[in-house]
Amino acid sequence: GTLREHIAASGLLEYITLCTDFLPEEEVVERLRGADKILFLYNRTQESSSAAVRFGLLSGSEVITTPLPIFNDVREVVRQTSGVNMEAIETSVLEALQTPFHPEKTEAWIANHSWKRISRSFRNSFAESEVS
Repeated sequence: GTLREHIAASGLLEYITLCTDFLPEEEVVERLRGADKILFLYNRTQESSSAAVRFGLLSGSEVITTPLPIFNDVREVVRQTSGVNMEAIETSVLEALQTPFHPEKTEAWIANHSWKRISRSFRNSFAESEVS
């Protein structure tokens, strides 16, 4: 069946918002701010990193991912499921719902990975190499 049919059959329709529209980045982050938890549940992928997960982090909501290499660069600031099967995901999500989320670590990670900070670091490294 279609995703809409699966959502309707799940009994969770009132908790799920499905948006398939292409939205401006600012609106994506704003919509994600309203979520308690944001899940990126990949089973396998050829991608080397996930740009989408960064939108989740910017929202300030807790982000949960599956333990795949695509999320290695954000592993320290996301909650990862113990596996990609439904049981592992369910257990991890239930644990997350019962545990308070403290966004300070995520906020520090965002500040350290901002383009402004990265460009300043690059500029300083370049200036130091010219002095040597």
